[in-house]
Formats: sequence, structure tokens, C-alpha cells
Amino acid sequence: MGCRGGKRREDLNVKWTQWIAIAGVLLVTGLPAYADLGFGGRGGPGMGRDYRRGAPPFGKALFPPEMVMRHAQDIGLSDEQREQITAVIQQVQSDIVPLEWEVRERTEALADLLEEPRVDEAAALAQVERVTEIENQMKKTHLTLLIRVKNLLSEDQQQQLLTLREERREEFRERRGPRGPRDM
Repeated sequence: MGCRGGKRREDLNVKWTQWIAIAGVLLVTGLPAYADLGFGGRGGPGMGRDYRRGAPPFGKALFPPEMVMRHAQDIGLSDEQREQITAVIQQVQSDIVPLEWEVRERTEALADLLEEPRVDEAAALAQVERVTEIENQMKKTHLTLLIRVKNLLSEDQQQQLLTLREERREEFRERRGPRGPRDM
């Protein structure tokens, strides 16, 4: 029984070490900036984010597919456009999934390197470099998706989405209430 508890504690320590290593990689590789792009976070690009807080200025010019599909009827999205957007999403998903697996594997390998009593600095930094390269590929793939979705929309549809986005922001601000001099 004592051995089982010790083994479990050891397994927990290894897991915590791996999670700390993964968190370190994510901080080092700029994943917070990635999240600010809206590619994987709530709301998508330009959905209420402020560039001074890390969101890129181009975010407000793009439309996440979820937003387009949610407002498909409002903007008069045609069946052909819907099919084209679906095809683009499916292609991106097939490109992204292997990259996500590779990031996960490389991050776990980095965690293994960092668990050693003496860390091989060159090997750890090389592993971080590999993770960063893959994450950059993922960012480019997501940006490609956003560009392709935008290019499938008419100028009128894009303007309607901008208006819908601004209305949503205003509703959010009204629910939240004033928070400072900028909101007043």
C-alpha cells in the first residue's frame, strides 16, 4: 500500500513537472499572442480585443468562420458560399490536426528534457525552436483560413458582419457597465 501511494505521488510529480514545462514553452513561444489573434480563443479576431493589450490590428478586418455561420441568414450567405467555407474549414482542420499532435509530442519531449537533474540547455532550446516553428505554421494556417473566408464574402456581407460585431460589442458594454474613463 505504501509503495502504491509513493508511486502515485511520483506520477503526480512527473505530471506536474510536465505541465510546468508545457506552460513554460507556451509562455516562451508566444502562445499568449497567438490566443490574442483569436484563432483559438473566444470571440475570434477583433471581437472586443484592444491592440494595446496584445491583439493585432488586423484582427478586426477578418471574420472567424463561426461568426460567419452564426450570422449566415442575417448576411444572406448563399448555399454555394456555405459549401465553400465548409470546404476551407475541413482543409484547415486536416492541416492543423497533425501539427497539433506534433506540438504535443515535442512539448512532452521538452518536458522530459527539463525533468533531468541537469538540463541539456542546447537540446532544450532546440526543442523549443521546433515547437515554435510548428506553432508558427499553425498560425499561418489559421490566418489562411480567415483570409479565405473573408475572400468568399461580398463587400456588403463583410460590412454587415462589421456592423453585427459592433452591435455585439455595444451590447456587451451595456451589460458590463462603465469601467473607466474610456467607456464613459
